[in-house]
Amino acid sequence: MHFDLFTFIAQLINFALLVFLLNKFLFGRIKAAMDEREKKIAGDLEKAGILREEAQKSAALAAEELKLLESRRQEMLDNARKKAREEAEEMKAAAQGAQREQQKKWQQAFSGEQENYLRMLKAHSGKFAWKVSEKMLRELSDEKINDKAAEIFLKKLEALGGAQTAEFKAAVNRSEKPVVVSSPFIIDAGIKDKISGVIAAKTGSQKTVIYELNEALVCGIEAGAEGYKISWGGEEYFSGIEKEVMDVFKDGSKKGGYDG
Repeated sequence: MHFDLFTFIAQLINFALLVFLLNKFLFGRIKAAMDEREKKIAGDLEKAGILREEAQKSAALAAEELKLLESRRQEMLDNARKKAREEAEEMKAAAQGAQREQQKKWQQAFSGEQENYLRMLKAHSGKFAWKVSEKMLRELSDEKINDKAAEIFLKKLEALGGAQTAEFKAAVNRSEKPVVVSSPFIIDAGIKDKISGVIAAKTGSQKTVIYELNEALVCGIEAGAEGYKISWGGEEYFSGIEKEVMDVFKDGSKKGGYDG
């Protein structure tokens, strides 16, 4: 084989020129494009890492917030249940209080009705008994019951014991007011004089004795001074009736009765 040095050198020059041209116009651009691409990929990877970290942080934060929200939700539910129980207890207590108050009002109203009924019963019973007694006394002895009652009261004053006389005397002497004799009827003038005389003798006082009407006494008479009273009448006779009536109010199944 014949070796041609000139041809060999020419081929080397052509190859070197080709490498130079390729490196200048092709390989440089390719390398630059590859470097740019590599930088872009590296940047994208870095951004992806940052985004992944941010996503992980966001996920952790979201989980923490979710946990906190769940805790708050449970707390709100517990508070709501507690408040509902408290309101229910308050409503129950208020209802019970209103019920007790209503019962108290009913009891007060009932007690008031009882008192009014007993007061009316006592007054009507006393007046009725007084009229019946007066009629019977007139038919039997031709005497007035009012005069008879006044005479009985006079005898009671005359028969006062030492202790009662001392208390009555002290009350009369303490008082700056006249002695008051009360009755539901007008006392005969002659009996008035006798009563006034006995009071003066018992108390040693010359104070005026005044006489006044008081229908609330039912059928009795009383003499009073400075809060101290000497009385006689039908009050004690009607106490048994009052007790029987109260027993009937307290026990509806009990049969009321009064034997006198």
